[in-house]
Amino acid sequence: MNKSAPLLILLVFLALLVNSFVFANPIPAPTIILDREDITFNFTYLGNGVVSVSVYGKYTMRNAGYAVITMYFPVPNETDRESVRVLVNGKEMSYGFTWDMIIWGHKYRYYTVKGPLPLITWSVMGGEEKYVVEVYYNYKFNIRNGFGETIYALGTGKYYYTYSKQCIATININLKGFNNTLLNIILDAPNQTETLVYAKLINKPIRTSIVLASNRFSSFKRDLWFMFKQINPNNYMEGYVGKIHLRIDPLLGMKYLKIHGSAAFNSGGYMFSRLELVTSENEVDLVMNIIQIKGPAAMIIKEVDYELYAPLNISETGKLNFKLIVNERILVNKTLNCTRQMQPLVEESIVQKPINNSTIPIQNQNTTTTNTQHSNNNPDESPSSTTPMIEEKTTYKRTKTISTLTLIVSAVIALILFALLISKKR
Repeated sequence: MNKSAPLLILLVFLALLVNSFVFANPIPAPTIILDREDITFNFTYLGNGVVSVSVYGKYTMRNAGYAVITMYFPVPNETDRESVRVLVNGKEMSYGFTWDMIIWGHKYRYYTVKGPLPLITWSVMGGEEKYVVEVYYNYKFNIRNGFGETIYALGTGKYYYTYSKQCIATININLKGFNNTLLNIILDAPNQTETLVYAKLINKPIRTSIVLASNRFSSFKRDLWFMFKQINPNNYMEGYVGKIHLRIDPLLGMKYLKIHGSAAFNSGGYMFSRLELVTSENEVDLVMNIIQIKGPAAMIIKEVDYELYAPLNISETGKLNFKLIVNERILVNKTLNCTRQMQPLVEESIVQKPINNSTIPIQNQNTTTTNTQHSNNNPDESPSSTTPMIEEKTTYKRTKTISTLTLIVSAVIALILFALLISKKR
């Protein structure tokens, strides 16, 4: 009896742990399953520093059990409230605006790196399993002293749970009326790393798209920022990047490639005038153009993280050609075998020497408009909206973090060893 007592106590303790873990990690109701979202932006420069923006979205979600769902949709402060339309399964919805949202019984605000955003809010009733949500809104923002920025609240995944294997977002972008304007698109959020996902010097109307992917079994945690900088091309010349770290990872069973890394510059005067993917059958090209300002610049090591995603279009051979092209010079040219998954497919560090012809003006660079990364040619796939956040109406506790689980597992192992030791001594 004495020998079995420690093990009996341990089993009771384990049962308690299991029960508490089940209640701490419920399947949230309604369950959110989001595999894909598409967003379309139309940017038009009206002159005098004013940019007009229209956004349309379509979002499909599945509900697992609740008759009433409250949704929150963050929008820029400048949003014209009269322009907002919300449809659920084709039906116009009544909506309101708020600064506060209730998630798991707690009050939150949607904070960005520039402060909180207002939220469109509406309620869905009827307990349907599938909802198709469409959202429209317009607004304007200003470019002052040659610089302007605006946000798309992509990082709603901070406030809800998803059981999708991985979320893919396609960002469709139309730009009109811009001239000598450098567009940078970055991912950023409070306490997160800033990452560049696109750069282009705009001199004529452009229609393009980029692809983003969330972490596995997660949704997006960072917001999308569009940064516009008006430049004088005569003040810049061709530059170079000191060192490029490049890594390519397969995603979703080789349906996509994640191309990411960093670029290190020798001073603050260097920047991308182009960073994008150009894709075709059996080929993916990562294209970088570098410029530098003429004259003095801050003598610091400037490092830029980048992250791009390419949908794959591969023939039956399973072979894919990848190129890294910097200022029209091919620095990497590799054939990748996409019939088997390897981690990673490519990982290299490339050192680029200073160029001798750095007086080449940037207007001589190739800035031909290219439909990059992904083209949404399927008429049935309408662009979708910012992921709405959902008020989870449940009495369960909030999910514990992985670190807490690690501590519990460690404690259990220690107790098992202790119990075995005591039993052996007895």
